[in-house]
Amino acid sequence: MRRFSVVLAVVALAAFALGAAPASAAPPPSITVTGGGPGLDVKGTGTSYSGIANVVQTTGGDAYCADLFTHIGIGDTIDLVPWTSTTVPAANLPALAGIINNEFPHATAGFTLVGTDDEKGAAVQTAVWHYSSGYDLDVSPGANPANVIADYQTILGRVAALAYPQQKPQSLTIDPSSVAGTINSNVGPYTVHSTVASVTLAVTGADLVDATGDPIPATIGDGGQFYLRSTSIGSATVTATATAPAGTGLFYLRTGLQRLIAPGQEPVALSATAAATFDLTPPPPTTAPPVTTTTVEVSPTQVSTPATTATAGAGVTVAAATVSGTLPRTGHNDNDLAMTGYRILLLGVGLVALAFVLRHRSQAFRTR
Repeated sequence: MRRFSVVLAVVALAAFALGAAPASAAPPPSITVTGGGPGLDVKGTGTSYSGIANVVQTTGGDAYCADLFTHIGIGDTIDLVPWTSTTVPAANLPALAGIINNEFPHATAGFTLVGTDDEKGAAVQTAVWHYSSGYDLDVSPGANPANVIADYQTILGRVAALAYPQQKPQSLTIDPSSVAGTINSNVGPYTVHSTVASVTLAVTGADLVDATGDPIPATIGDGGQFYLRSTSIGSATVTATATAPAGTGLFYLRTGLQRLIAPGQEPVALSATAAATFDLTPPPPTTAPPVTTTTVEVSPTQVSTPATTATAGAGVTVAAATVSGTLPRTGHNDNDLAMTGYRILLLGVGLVALAFVLRHRSQAFRTR
């Protein structure tokens, strides 16, 4: 299997005693390589690198290589740079930050490995390469020490399970984003949701108070609630701010030299806003009050009339019900129709009798 010799110029050095490098709020702007820490020769799959994988010691503490095929040597100085200036995939930055801040030699509670320091150092370095440079350790039996393989797979499993605090996204919100109310009364409550322990609130146009109307401090934590209160008509705005770790690790780089990643995280600014409006009277309700409806039953013998709505009593609406059953023909009554026929018959009989009388009188007159 092909071996590459351009990874670290410190490979020939014996392991040095570890100098712990706790994360700092103000990391050094530059670091200089001073030696090589614990590590072992490892084998990758296919044409992947086979050679030393170890901790890198610097004037800023212990670091790891985050650029598989670039040279660096003892005495080389590199500078702190934004992670955006590196070629590390952005999606892998939380994984790298989790590994560098929690695994050997900066192990935190709950993130232990097995084997010797040399085996742990080799496992962590190969895991870093996996996410920074696409490296794959050969995990077939006998290809690498069993503890190195076990630790390498443990680290990749922790990344997949989102086990590192640095893998959790940072967020800050205020709920609700807007509330309307009246002057001289509490408007709210507003609730802060944040992954950061301490959030600072700044208010314009109102006072920051608790549920009883008393002033409260301008700092609050996740799940904390507050109200806004004003003595005048108008609007108010509250802004929440916090500083959170970005989950990137600290990258050191200089053109032509290998980049290193050290414990620590670049800070990121979080913010959220909410608003309030104050008026003399409360805002109108958004829903109409319920209406009570009473149904009036109509007998089938009643004449059908158009449905109407009238008010009966206080707040009670009376609605005419739809008529059901068999009804007479529309426009007249059957009794009225019979009477009309009878009258026509009588009139006809009268006219016939009158004609008969007139005819006989005429004949009598002619015979005289």
